[in-house]
Amino acid sequence: MIENAINENLSNNTKRCEAGAKSKYIFTIKPHIFYNYQMNILYGELKVKIFGPNNTLKDTVVIESQYQGKIHQKAEFYLAKIYDEMIKKLSIQTLNRLPQDELTINGNFCSLIEFNEPDIIPKTNYKKPYQA
Repeated sequence: MIENAINENLSNNTKRCEAGAKSKYIFTIKPHIFYNYQMNILYGELKVKIFGPNNTLKDTVVIESQYQGKIHQKAEFYLAKIYDEMIKKLSIQTLNRLPQDELTINGNFCSLIEFNEPDIIPKTNYKKPYQA
């Protein structure tokens, strides 16, 4: 679902990280969704790390969103909706405001980012970095 939200809501310049490909920024996204069934609130959070030229961490942001209501019969619909909303916020509040200087970062840095992550949970495809 997060993959679909990224493909639909981020600019055409954003793509999966590729070794050797140059871009302005590389960013990682870690989603977290929680539904409080007693309060009927769906909470969403994206932890985003943005890396820039010289392989430096430029910014770390947390994007949050919530939906109040029962999601029992349409859980996938509301999950997709909250992911879309958070990716749009990420684009508007963060990615569109990054400086567009001439320096670039090499996609080879993506493999270093992945290896630095703890191996508590097996890596899945949606946690791979993106280039913009």
